[in-house]
Amino acid sequence: MAKNTGAYDLSLFETSSPRLRTVNSQEKSVAVQERKVRRERRTRLVANVAMGILITAMVVLMIVFRAQRTEVGDRITELEAQLRVLESETSRLTNELSSKLSVESVEQFAQENGMEKLESYQIEYITVGNGDKIEVADPEPQNAFDTIGAAIAGWFGG
Repeated sequence: MAKNTGAYDLSLFETSSPRLRTVNSQEKSVAVQERKVRRERRTRLVANVAMGILITAMVVLMIVFRAQRTEVGDRITELEAQLRVLESETSRLTNELSSKLSVESVEQFAQENGMEKLESYQIEYITVGNGDKIEVADPEPQNAFDTIGAAIAGWFGG
């Protein structure tokens, strides 16, 4: 045996050879059955936990969706009330505009501001002949260049 010199004892890290033990078939079948029972319990536990999580998630989602549906329904009710108010305001303004633009109100406004209805003696008619005509005399071209320029201008409508 080595003295304790402060060095590491590496023998602790060495792997030991596996110990073999003889197990009779009855002990073996009991151990297998116990493992099987433990595995089934573990599987049932995991399934139950998963089912509980699923049911909890569904309940939470139902509550959230109902809350959202209630909020949306309230918002729709608010908007419908606002729409009714705006429609009644539109109707009121349309009636007010119609009353202000009626013939009677225009005549009353005109009388209040010193205007009168047009009488037949105030109308003057002006007759115009068949229309006015303007004639321009073409000046005589003085040389060959003026004649060519006038012909080109005639082609282009000038």
